[in-house]
Amino acid sequence: MLYFLLALFFAVGILVVFKTFEKYKIRNLQVIVISYFVSGFLAISNSYSNNNIDQIIDNYYIIAIILGISFFIGFVFLSLSTQKLGISITSIAVNISVIIPVIVAASLYNEKIYGYHLLGLLLALPGFYLILRPNKQKSFQWKSIVFPIILFFIGGLNNSLLRHAEVVGAMDSPMAFLGILFSIAFIVSILYSILTKQKKDITIKEIGFGVLLGGFNFASTSFFLKSLNHFHSALYFSIYNLSFIVLSAFIGLIFYKEKLSKTNLIGLFIAAIAVALMNI
Repeated sequence: MLYFLLALFFAVGILVVFKTFEKYKIRNLQVIVISYFVSGFLAISNSYSNNNIDQIIDNYYIIAIILGISFFIGFVFLSLSTQKLGISITSIAVNISVIIPVIVAASLYNEKIYGYHLLGLLLALPGFYLILRPNKQKSFQWKSIVFPIILFFIGGLNNSLLRHAEVVGAMDSPMAFLGILFSIAFIVSILYSILTKQKKDITIKEIGFGVLLGGFNFASTSFFLKSLNHFHSALYFSIYNLSFIVLSAFIGLIFYKEKLSKTNLIGLFIAAIAVALMNI
């Protein structure tokens, strides 16, 4: 139970860290670069053998590169969505993306889809739409809405590729594999900074937030994997994702005064049910 609570705390903590950037005038990219360096270092340091790393690089480098790039893009849009639309909406976009790996698993791996999965799929998109729908008094802000939508697809891609990595054996040494993914994401973030000619200066605050974010990223993944061993997987994912959504919404409301309309709340409720059904 302790591992579950820690995994949940650090996962939601990632959104909270991104949300505080505006207050302290922190630049997203600089922090993301440092965070992936820290995450990669911690993951590789906790892998059991260098032979595992060599084997993954030799046999699974293609999927590792794709996931590393996708991880970086995901973190960029996670930060933008959290800052522009809030923690509540972002948490739904992250969790409801499970619709994509469910469909992929049924198509590629012949995994069975039951009636409750189909019901979850049917509820997911209208729930997501109602969450993104702004108040009547406000115009539809497409520039902001695009962030959670892209995050939805990136999250679905990441989960689908991680599922494939598990099937082909790349996840037999999870810490080694994640360490490589985080390291690739770090390299990609450096290359992106160079290509886009980002300012190379970095403040002490940004270094501190980068270390904090990287530590949270590693801790949430590590405790998630550890707690998974103590629960039935279907039950665990349902409880975890629902808890993530509820806790994120609570923090957004209490600490950041994120106001959701009645329509948004209905969407939140529908999406939470959809996520639970698709994870059974």
